[in-house]
Amino acid sequence: MSSCGGVLATHQVLLNVVIPLWLVEETDAPRVLLAWLFGTNTVMAVALQVAAARGITTVADSLRAQRRGAVFFMLSCGIVLVTHDTIGWVTIALVWIGHVTVTGAELFQSAGEWGLQAELSDPARRGEYQGVSQLGHTIGTVWAPAAYTFLAMEWGAQGWLVIAAIVLVAAMAIHPASRAAERHLARGPGTGTPAQRTAPEPA
Repeated sequence: MSSCGGVLATHQVLLNVVIPLWLVEETDAPRVLLAWLFGTNTVMAVALQVAAARGITTVADSLRAQRRGAVFFMLSCGIVLVTHDTIGWVTIALVWIGHVTVTGAELFQSAGEWGLQAELSDPARRGEYQGVSQLGHTIGTVWAPAAYTFLAMEWGAQGWLVIAAIVLVAAMAIHPASRAAERHLARGPGTGTPAQRTAPEPA
């Protein structure tokens, strides 16, 4: 599950590395647009993170948020890949929309990831579980910049589709992995959900 979460969290690589590099090297968009892209991301991340996380209280809710994040991630790949052949204001608009959608991926994936950590961590070993989760994210930051940059810059449209396919596979795999983690936790020292195991004993 940590590995899948790490792949889904590589939206940050798209946001901070691949799309800016693509804009500079492969489109006719003005470089000053980069400032507007990061400004938009900052405003959305501050203003919408609570809305994105609202209602996420169960494993099913968290997985739904992960699916939404993956859809936004793949949508961003599809939008950005066509900007190689567009010109002028069309390019500017599409790159900006692509950055907005990858920000949507960031918001929903983060909300889903925190939900899974909260629901699937043994309360007695919370730090260990979070450490393993962060390891998946860290590994993603090691391989994804080089891999995604190579795919996008060398393979063009096909490379963007491969990136989207990688995300799709991770989004599909995280569901059985999370359900397996849920069953394992239920068979642990306590029974029931994490919330039930930490509830006080009746007097």
